[in-house]
Amino acid sequence: MSINLLCSVRNCHLRLEPCGKTFVCPSSHSFDLAKSGYLNLLQPQDRRSLSPGDSQEIVAARHRLMKSRLDQPFVEDIENFIKKNPTITKILDVGCGEGSYLGNLLVLENIIACGLDISLPAIKQAARNYPIAKWIIANGDRLLPFPDNEFDLVMSITARKNPTEFHRVLTNQGFLLVVVPAANDLIELREKVLGEGLFIDRNQQTIRTFTDQFILLESHIIESKIYLDKTMLRDLLTTTYRGARNSEKSRFSETEAMEITFSREFFYFQAK
Repeated sequence: MSINLLCSVRNCHLRLEPCGKTFVCPSSHSFDLAKSGYLNLLQPQDRRSLSPGDSQEIVAARHRLMKSRLDQPFVEDIENFIKKNPTITKILDVGCGEGSYLGNLLVLENIIACGLDISLPAIKQAARNYPIAKWIIANGDRLLPFPDNEFDLVMSITARKNPTEFHRVLTNQGFLLVVVPAANDLIELREKVLGEGLFIDRNQQTIRTFTDQFILLESHIIESKIYLDKTMLRDLLTTTYRGARNSEKSRFSETEAMEITFSREFFYFQAK
């Protein structure tokens, strides 16, 4: 079993077929597989800059944080859901970043995984670390380059949300996982950098975004408090406040270590 792809050229969207290390559609549009194994399907009209998405600095910082297993409770929750639903075989992670969430799921049996992100540095990192999965550079806000009913589970983990396309690429009654920061996620970091720790509740907005095409099966919050040293705090700041002003960074720069709340809200949906 493999993952099928569609041509991303505007107004084409025909099935891509592998021909050696090149993928070709019936209209002769072709895409070469990179040496590290990813496929770049991003079209010029689908990008807002020459280097869209996360930079190499952000990708490297996030990868170091993920290697420290800060998100292990979140990964375990996804694993448990998949184990409870054995029909899940094909998984798509939209906005996969450097691939750690999807990569950790590859230990499960019979899983075929595909990660999609607009960032070239992120997908390069993912392809190097988890060559078993398929990695695609594309804009998840636009048409996803996959046929209808291709996946059993689509994941959007603190990433962009595209309910119509998520529904289209899911099998009948397939599953959707949406993860958003809970109201108190990184509250200590926000207080340190911004000067106040505002609670931001995304619960109802997330539910409203998906209820037209999905049934909410369950939602819950997973929270842990972790003590981070200065190096890890610097990486967390890099991945979280990438546009922080110097005045905001200066409030944080003298901090040697602190306890940080990691709190995410998980929404498991099923396609109507």
